Amino acid sequence: MLYVLVGSDGLKAKERARSLANNAEVLRFGEGGDLFENVLANLSVQPLFGGEICLLLDDPLESDEGRSVLIDQGDLLVASSTLVIAVVPKIDAVSKKKISKSATIELFEERVSLSEPAPSVFKLTDAYAVGDRKNAWILYRELLMAGSAPEEIHGALTWATRSMVLATKTSSASEAGLKPFVFQKAKHAGEKFGAKKVELLSRELMHILHKSRLGGGNLADLLEAFLLKKH
Repeated sequence: MLYVLVGSDGLKAKERARSLANNAEVLRFGEGGDLFENVLANLSVQPLFGGEICLLLDDPLESDEGRSVLIDQGDLLVASSTLVIAVVPKIDAVSKKKISKSATIELFEERVSLSEPAPSVFKLTDAYAVGDRKNAWILYRELLMAGSAPEEIHGALTWATRSMVLATKTSSASEAGLKPFVFQKAKHAGEKFGAKKVELLSRELMHILHKSRLGGGNLADLLEAFLLKKH
């Protein structure tokens, strides 16, 4: 299944993506997430503890790899039983015509300009990666108030932590399967925490998600406690 959410109103697009994903485990691809080259390999992945999985492609048309997945492999995404959601802020007429005819395309109007820019989940992951608990918590609260879902924030934190784990175990971006800029940031953060610590953080984030799904607490509250905890 392939949904393409087109338009510059990011908040409405995210709300729609959350509605479509429902309670599925979301794997994010693009800036701050996994590489677009790995999308097809995850089409048949099943969560460790069961349930559904959703692949979220963040602005795939901004890179050759993302464009190739969305346009060249669109029919495979449509035919898959896995839900794939592509959030595309801008699209030209030519690219739109090339998207699989069987994909569901939804349009979102531009929103009215805000006096202040919307908070970015990447600022949160950066604060978390350098151990800035106070700023990480402030940014986390701002994201929740702006409409970001705890699942989305959890996914960003999980990917940032996994990147640190990979960076501590490898010597180059290509070996880690990360973009050079992402690798350098993850390498620096990973060395600050230590290899054993980042692996523990990765496991803790996974435990938090499953705990919330088993009724052990609200994910938003569990994430807040995790960010405030001294690591």
